Amino acid sequence: MKILIVDDDPKGLYMLEVMLKGHGHEVVAAENGRIALQLARVNPPELIISDILMPVMDGYKLCQEWKKDTKLKMIPFVFYTATYTDPKDEEYALSLGAERFIVKPVEPGEFTEIIDEVIQTYKAGKLAVPKEPTIDEATILKGHYERMARKLEDKMARLEIEIAQRKHVEEALKRLNMELDDKVKLATRELFREKEKLDVILQNTADGILVTDSKNRVMMANPAAEQLLGFSLKKALGKKLDMSIRDRSMQEKIYKTREEKRVRYEFEIETEDPITSEPRVLIGKTACLTSRPGQFIGVVTTLNDITKLREVDRMKTEFLSTAAHELRTPLTSIQGFSEILITREDLSKEERRRFLSYINKQALGLAMIINDLLDISRIESGRGFALDKVKYDAGDAIKDIIPYFQEISPKHKIEVVLPDKPVELFADKEKMEQVLKNILSNAVKYSPEGGVIRVKGEVVRSAEFGVGNSESETDPQSAIEISVADQGIGMTPEQVQKIFDKFYRADASDTAVEGTGLGMTIVKYIVEVHGGKVWVESEPGKGTTVRFTIPV
Repeated sequence: MKILIVDDDPKGLYMLEVMLKGHGHEVVAAENGRIALQLARVNPPELIISDILMPVMDGYKLCQEWKKDTKLKMIPFVFYTATYTDPKDEEYALSLGAERFIVKPVEPGEFTEIIDEVIQTYKAGKLAVPKEPTIDEATILKGHYERMARKLEDKMARLEIEIAQRKHVEEALKRLNMELDDKVKLATRELFREKEKLDVILQNTADGILVTDSKNRVMMANPAAEQLLGFSLKKALGKKLDMSIRDRSMQEKIYKTREEKRVRYEFEIETEDPITSEPRVLIGKTACLTSRPGQFIGVVTTLNDITKLREVDRMKTEFLSTAAHELRTPLTSIQGFSEILITREDLSKEERRRFLSYINKQALGLAMIINDLLDISRIESGRGFALDKVKYDAGDAIKDIIPYFQEISPKHKIEVVLPDKPVELFADKEKMEQVLKNILSNAVKYSPEGGVIRVKGEVVRSAEFGVGNSESETDPQSAIEISVADQGIGMTPEQVQKIFDKFYRADASDTAVEGTGLGMTIVKYIVEVHGGKVWVESEPGKGTTVRFTIPV
């Protein structure tokens, strides 16, 4: 059936709509009698259910107008009201031609039964006929409003009592709050302070900390854990672990810790840096989280990034292999040529001189390797170098070194450009020569096809050195910038980034250029202890330029 419901109370309309729709009826709603008439005349319903007291047009007036309309008078009219207290109300309503007078509250089942009876009566064509009212409508409405006024007065009285009681309770609560023991307040403040301390510690701890509850939901994670695992706590909070953490091995260890409740697990996972996408190695440990009574409440997982440690271990292994090879090669040569000199008496003077020259050259190479090892040992132990600073001309020192490299590598052309005026340094001359030799040695080794090696020195002035030219070589805020540029194989940006790492070699294969991977580490340390800086510019196939500055 299509039913029109009329009530000025939205809650009342909603209740009626729910009950009738639940019983399979189509429902149209109106908030007063006038609107209901307008809707019915356009699209007549098969039943109307109306409240009595409403603005604009009340229910009684609506019923009267309804029964006057030739199209609507044969449609059953039902009153549904909560204002009934006098039998005369029902008598008057039925005299207007209403089929039923239903008084709220009524059970939903009983209500729908009444509606079904009205529908059956309608279908049978047995509708109520309006009669001449024996009661004055004004009297009926006056009674309704008087009863509503009394109800409102009762409600206001109860509300005043309730407000007085609430004020009494509020005053009592205020007094109770003022009478709280100072020790309780102090303990509460102390608790907050301890919590703040714990939060600060967790936020600033380098190790990742992840906490999951007894249902494997993410409860807490510090910024280090978010960064290491590449997830957002804001998005993961309260969600299942597998929705945020992708690594299955880590999930399994946390799940096992939760299931077995006493076992601790260690695990290792390989992941990627969320920013650089570089591979990372994490080591994790799980532990049960229990309350004071010993009840299991979750799992706490700690994470450490051991990528650098693994990389150092790898480089140390490569270094040991390289160092053994680098030491064995000159020792073998020294041993071989010395045995020839001892065992053979038929050697010419020229041959003896040449063999001794080989031995001397290999001994020098061996000494350089040992010196590198001793230098790096001093740096690692924190002792550093004991600098023996003297005043000397930087240009003369550079010129003294160049002939050696011109002799050992004639296929390279070494060009030198230096300031016209002398540049006086106060530095450890021997250590600075070691820096230049290491850089030139690399330039020679990593440009195997030969070519030009340019050594340039110029005086610069800047707070950081290396930017802009200086008008005076004696300016106390100036430095000499020395650059060594080759035309060799060059390096990738990743190789440039690692060039100063201990034991790092761009090519660690058996066919790689000889070296221990310590030279540039030592260069950086020597330059920096002199107050300067060193950096590298390189492109694959286009050569490499190493620059360093030393304050004048």
